[in-house]
Parts: sequence; C-alpha cells; structure tokens
Amino acid sequence: MFKRANKITSLLVVIAAVVSIVPSTITNASEKVEPPAVIANTSRQSGTYSIGWSKLADGAWNFYDATGTKITGNWVNFAGVWYYLKVDGTMAIGWYQILGKWYCFNQSGAMLSNTVIDGYKLNASGAWVE
Repeated sequence: MFKRANKITSLLVVIAAVVSIVPSTITNASEKVEPPAVIANTSRQSGTYSIGWSKLADGAWNFYDATGTKITGNWVNFAGVWYYLKVDGTMAIGWYQILGKWYCFNQSGAMLSNTVIDGYKLNASGAWVE
C-alpha cells in the first residue's frame, strides 16, 4: 500500500513539474504572475494532503513537499524559480531579509536577480549589493 502511494506521489510531483509554467526570468517587481494552484492531492492512511502550492483564504501561498509537509523558513526552487517560505510557511513577497541579506520577491513570490529595483542592485544570487 505504501509503495504504491509513494510511486503515485512521485509521479504527481514529476507531472506537476512538467505541467507547471512559472516564468524563470522576471525583471519587473510589479509584474503579477501567480504560482500554479494546488498541484495535487493524494492520500495516505492518515488522510488527504496537498503537494505543491496551496493558496490560503487571505491570498498568501504555502508550499508542501512530496510528503505533504509544509515548507517553512527555507528556500524552494520550483520549475527553475527560487521562492522563500517564511517561518510561518507563507511565501515572501517584496523585500525580505534572510540571514542578514536583503532579497526582493515579485508579487508571484519569485526571487528577482541580476536587476535593479528602485535603485537597489541585485546580484546573480538575488542578494542586494550595497
């Protein structure tokens, strides 16, 4: 039972990665492109859980890995685009400080890099260059 569920989960993650289209180069911080909706729901003995992006009632986004665990306080590279999930699990949008460095995320949550936003230069890793 669990082997079959793991194979189905793995297949859903692969399909989601192929089907989801998220721009990999976004240079306009005001451009609004939403991440894909919930990628898949699957079930295990304890019930149904989400995999991928899930939009909350207030418009914020969470991301759930292949086991259904909500990612918090960490980076996620999804379809070649970097996102940061804050400690509460919601996607960072706008300017956000991570480990002493400032990063800028557009309205879709995609990290911006190799660009200038409001006079602030962002390097290839997305960090603000002082």
